[in-house]
Amino acid sequence: MHVLAGKPATEFSPTAISTSIRDASDFVDLCRLFGYTAEEHVLQTKDGYLLGAHRLAWRKGEEDEKVNAGANSRRKRVIYMHHGLLMNSEVWVCLTDAQRCLPFVLVDQGFDVWVGVGRPEPVDAR
Repeated sequence: MHVLAGKPATEFSPTAISTSIRDASDFVDLCRLFGYTAEEHVLQTKDGYLLGAHRLAWRKGEEDEKVNAGANSRRKRVIYMHHGLLMNSEVWVCLTDAQRCLPFVLVDQGFDVWVGVGRPEPVDAR
């Protein structure tokens, strides 16, 4: 189910859904439109590059639970996805139907989903 402004997408026209997707600022905002909580992470490799990643670890209603964060957290299998050349992570979640967005389908099936962000850069470039 889509959630736009706190209401199910069935209460909105296809144009309203498309407009909300078009106007979303980033991956996290796109996920929020569909009722999912996403995190942004910056990871540093051993050779000094910074890599961005987005994480969808929670089904709707699980947002307060710790996932894969130690002994007392919920254990989930991890899936890493990466976009193609000349694309970005938003390509996975910019469709008008949440059931066609693979990261949402996977998180709903109980996976801890990580989506890579392209264009790594060395630390000294920042």
